[in-house]
Amino acid sequence: MLNVLNEIGATSAMDYNIVRVVQYDPAIACRVLKAANAPLYGYGGNIFSLQQASGLLGPGAIKNIVLTTQILERFSWGDRGRERIDYGKIWRHSAVVAVLAGTLGRFVDHVESDVCFTAGLVHDIGKIALAALFPAAFCKIVEEAGKQNVSLQDAARGTLGFSPAEISAELTARWGFPPALVKIVGTCVKTGPSEMTDKIAGIVHMAKYLAIDWGYPDGMENLRRAVRFRDVLPLLGITEKKLKAWKPELMGLADIALESVDG
Repeated sequence: MLNVLNEIGATSAMDYNIVRVVQYDPAIACRVLKAANAPLYGYGGNIFSLQQASGLLGPGAIKNIVLTTQILERFSWGDRGRERIDYGKIWRHSAVVAVLAGTLGRFVDHVESDVCFTAGLVHDIGKIALAALFPAAFCKIVEEAGKQNVSLQDAARGTLGFSPAEISAELTARWGFPPALVKIVGTCVKTGPSEMTDKIAGIVHMAKYLAIDWGYPDGMENLRRAVRFRDVLPLLGITEKKLKAWKPELMGLADIALESVDG
């Protein structure tokens, strides 16, 4: 947070340096997108990415959002079960998925890489909300998923009647996100990716698989079982050979993202 405030204080005009500093925090990203899509600015439901939102809001509004997010205070509440959740892993996973999705978006026709990045960053906001607000109940769902050998999405649906992905879609819809972005966060973690028809959802799904496969899981479940990527390759026009060739660049960018999060 201090890095964000220092960056804002050092510039007299909005530029992408500010985006660079806030871009790996899902909580701040959601607040920024929510503010930019508010009717006040006249672009409600049309702001898809952090870059678009930051250019619209300006540094003063970004500073206020950072100061009022208070995500660390939220994570310090004394709710039972909170100590069993590794929030650092959740944050690092979100950052890696974001940078991988944004990079993959450069190689796929008819998508915008900054929108892919933003979708990757906030794709698990429903899971983060459950973990932050109801940690004890969330831990029970995680344990149930392990016992039944099912995905967290299915375990939550069986216990609560709805999945974290559905929470993501509901939250982003209430915050005024563009309907297309709401649909992406609600479908990109489905266990049946062969049914996907949206390219950005497919990109985020693939980025999530790669993040897990390369050692950056969210720490909440054995996602490798639930998240597959071969089913979305035809949708994206990507071959496994191309993906293998891109691996060094993708892994290098993931490391840079982690340095920003951990630094």
